[in-house]
Amino acid sequence: MMGGFASLVVISVLIIACDAIGRRSQPAAAALKPPATVAAPAPAAAVESNSDQRELKSLPQLKFYTNGRCPYAQRTWIVLKELGVPYEHKDVVLGKDNKEAWFKQMNPNGKVPVVQYFDDVVYESNVCNEYLAETFQSSLMPADLQQRARMRIVMQRVDAFVKAFYLYLSCNKPKKEAMLKQKLMDEIAFLEMMLKANASKSSWFVGDKMTLADIALFPFVERAAATHGAFKKVGWEELLKGSRAFLAWYKKMLTVKSVQETMGKKEQFVEMYKGMLKNQYFQRALATV
Repeated sequence: MMGGFASLVVISVLIIACDAIGRRSQPAAAALKPPATVAAPAPAAAVESNSDQRELKSLPQLKFYTNGRCPYAQRTWIVLKELGVPYEHKDVVLGKDNKEAWFKQMNPNGKVPVVQYFDDVVYESNVCNEYLAETFQSSLMPADLQQRARMRIVMQRVDAFVKAFYLYLSCNKPKKEAMLKQKLMDEIAFLEMMLKANASKSSWFVGDKMTLADIALFPFVERAAATHGAFKKVGWEELLKGSRAFLAWYKKMLTVKSVQETMGKKEQFVEMYKGMLKNQYFQRALATV
């Protein structure tokens, strides 16, 4: 796996690039209004006697602060669609709204996604997703402790895949490119191994259903599939010809309705990463590998 400094730089670059490209490409929009005082939890009379959850009635008390270009926010968007609970979709203009004091009060890091549910404010995509899955008692979070551990192992490894792919995508020096391609293939091999090790043989990473592990990885594989062929000599599926389980997983994810409803357009991803490469966003990270 890549060194910690390069890893941190790549993740930071993705966030900065989304901010910069978002400012250039998003149409003018009315300023997002700061949230009003957070509503108090519903009174006991509004909650069913056989449930300890705070029930959502006619007005959504769940707010989702997001941006359509952000892969991290896409993770939480998929979860919300899977849960089928009512929520208020708050589109955040990156480079503008997320710099405001009211947004920083919710997330000091100034990033999306942010989930607000009654008095609770949660940020960081994987944390948001676990919070939502637990709150609404979803099978996206396995009940079995061993399966839950496997899920988190995959979720933790996603960053390594992200770093490996973007460094490889941005490199055009033959020797270093070959080395970075091998690092990417090593990460894909790990994911392939985790899929094959799933006792259910279901094409999912954990058990026989989609979990937060699959959701954590997909937005980045979607972007890799969209952009690889535009910048390298072979297409994404050609690259994965020796990774059948991983390719089968990707194709299975494409059939999931909640995934389909959150996907971006290939052309937009290609243009976005052309801008990132033109502005040499990854050069600092490349210099460390």
